[in-house]
Amino acid sequence: MAKKKFTDEMESFVRSLIKKNPTGINISAIAVEVLENYKDQDIPNKRNLRKHISGIIDTVSMEDSGKENVPLDFYVQKFKREQDSNTTRTLEGDTEEIQYKGVEIITDRKSAIKYFNIDTKKFEISKATFKQWTTTMKLKDWEIKKLDGKSKILYNQKPVTIANHGCSITIIPKKDVKEKEKWEKVYSELKKSRKRCSTTKRKSNANAPIVVGMADFHIGANWMSRIHKNGSFSFDILIKRFQEAVEKINAQKSSKVHLALLGDFIEFFGSVMHYSQIFDSDIALSGTNGMRVCYELFRDHVLTKIHNLDSVYIVSGNHDRMDSDSKKESPMGSAAEMLYFQILDNFNSLNVEYDPFMIIKEIDGIEYILTHGHKGNPNLFQNLINDYSKNPSLYTVLLTGHYHHRKTKTTQRSQTLRYKDKFTTITDTLRNRSIQVASFVTGGVFAQKIGKSNSSGFSIIKSSGFNVDHYDLSLN
Repeated sequence: MAKKKFTDEMESFVRSLIKKNPTGINISAIAVEVLENYKDQDIPNKRNLRKHISGIIDTVSMEDSGKENVPLDFYVQKFKREQDSNTTRTLEGDTEEIQYKGVEIITDRKSAIKYFNIDTKKFEISKATFKQWTTTMKLKDWEIKKLDGKSKILYNQKPVTIANHGCSITIIPKKDVKEKEKWEKVYSELKKSRKRCSTTKRKSNANAPIVVGMADFHIGANWMSRIHKNGSFSFDILIKRFQEAVEKINAQKSSKVHLALLGDFIEFFGSVMHYSQIFDSDIALSGTNGMRVCYELFRDHVLTKIHNLDSVYIVSGNHDRMDSDSKKESPMGSAAEMLYFQILDNFNSLNVEYDPFMIIKEIDGIEYILTHGHKGNPNLFQNLINDYSKNPSLYTVLLTGHYHHRKTKTTQRSQTLRYKDKFTTITDTLRNRSIQVASFVTGGVFAQKIGKSNSSGFSIIKSSGFNVDHYDLSLN
């Protein structure tokens, strides 16, 4: 059955009747006249008709008195004020629950992050529900006046429908951020209680600065005299060699010492390089425990004992990586990097630098290229110098380890000159030198099998005007 309508024509007819007799308005009398005038049309029943007429009377009265309709913003302000007070935030541990009802358009996680100002670098929304509904409201005259703040009376003609939104959100810290903050807190507490280490200063030492090259310590390697070619090696032997090396370094009476540690600090960190290592190693000195002992060894017998130690430069070796497969090698997380952080955090007075592959430094007018030596062809050292030297005008020294034996190379070029039927050959040595530093460790079973043998030692280099002085020192 079709719904009977109150047409615009009927509204105009009612308005004309009201204006004819504005002081003696009678709703029943107007309804009778409407029914009589539009008896041939489908019109609402008397009850609904009286409602329409009453509404028109109110509207005409408002228009005549100069009152205005209430802007929608007034309704929004009132609703927002009431609903925003229903927002609750509850924190339990690291988890925060937010319940919201209001007129803000929050329909998804993105809009919730923006409205509640959630720091997405530290937190994430783990659970969220959103809903929408409408509310019909009608303000009273005094409410409208309060909202408007004016003496002018406003009048609302009809109830207004407001769209509003609600949400329930659970916020949790991101896992990686939570772990980071946890360890930063632990780390800060450790820093407060940690005893800082200091180096040994000797103001009377006035000789030229020196660079000390040390390589291949292999802490955790352990074999006895059954290795007839290379002799025994153990943790105690390594300590004695450190003590002997420090005595020879301090004998230089240098005003400044730069220590280049060229990798292979530990016999194996994450996994063995080859199976025979297991029989030549102290398993208790592998992995993170081995690196703890490694740091303590350097701290107690090297770093705090060398007079006027200024800088420590650290590069990674092949034994320092986590995986025995070089193809899976990561530049991060090596044993060498762990040692770098331990020294950096405990020695404020030292300049400490680390790189997984290579460090290039200018020291006392000499350019040093520091790398372990397990990458690239050792016979083509000139290529490394040509590729990585930053200042060709300086004398360049390439310091490497890895091969557990001593070797020093320079490059020469020859030129033949003719003068009055006489021939002269001039040999010009290029201004660079490649030094394979002797190792602290001696060869084990694996080295003996492949015919390698060596004695322990280290190198000292210092500037000598346009050239360098290189001292190859042996250790017992």
